[in-house]
Amino acid sequence: ACGALGAAIWIRLVKCQKEAGAKITFNDPRAADTIDRFLKCTNYEFECSTIVGRKFASVDDHAEFVRCGGCAKVLEALAAAGLSAV
Repeated sequence: ACGALGAAIWIRLVKCQKEAGAKITFNDPRAADTIDRFLKCTNYEFECSTIVGRKFASVDDHAEFVRCGGCAKVLEALAAAGLSAV
C-alpha cells in the first residue's frame, strides 16, 4: 500500500488532536476524507505498484522516483486534505 497515505492520515489526525484536543478514533471522518481524496486520485487503487505502474528495486529507487516528480499528483491530493505544517 502507499506509505504516503498512512503518513497523511497520521499527520492529519495528530494535527487535529494538537489544535482541538480531539480524540483520535479509527472511524474518524477526517481520516475517511483523506482516504477518499487518495482513492479518487489513484483510480481507487491502494497498491503502490498498481498506482505508478512499476515496482521499485529499493528504497533509493523509490526515493529517486518521488524526487523526480513521481507521485506528485498523489502527494498534492493528500496535501489538499489539510496537511499543512503540524
